[in-house]
Amino acid sequence: MDQWRILDRLDSALLARNTEESLALVSAYVDNRLPQADLVQRLAVASAKFGNDPHNQEICLCLLEDYAQSTAVDR
Repeated sequence: MDQWRILDRLDSALLARNTEESLALVSAYVDNRLPQADLVQRLAVASAKFGNDPHNQEICLCLLEDYAQSTAVDR
């Protein structure tokens, strides 16, 4: 599967709240060393789609911001 197929399937899995598939797709994306910026952008947009509660959206966006700034190997 190419980068864009993984991201499209991830978007669908996230919106369906399919945790296992979402985690597997993120893992496959990261393991293949694909561009991180595209993954973070897709996750940020998906987090904005989870209802209209700004608090829930903020949690997702803070996790993404921490991920982007972290230098830890196992981030």
